[in-house]
Amino acid sequence: MHLAANDDIRQVTTDDRARYYGVELNDDTLLPLKGAQVGSLRYADWLSRSMAD
Repeated sequence: MHLAANDDIRQVTTDDRARYYGVELNDDTLLPLKGAQVGSLRYADWLSRSMAD
């Protein structure tokens, strides 16, 4: 989404076994814990607002 919004034609390649700072991630590794304050701004909304600047 971000690349397309900036007319960047590079192709994104995914890797299910990629590591994040040397650690292999699982389905819930980078999710907020219970009690986290979650905002209502979606990435697409933020992106469209930031592109307007």
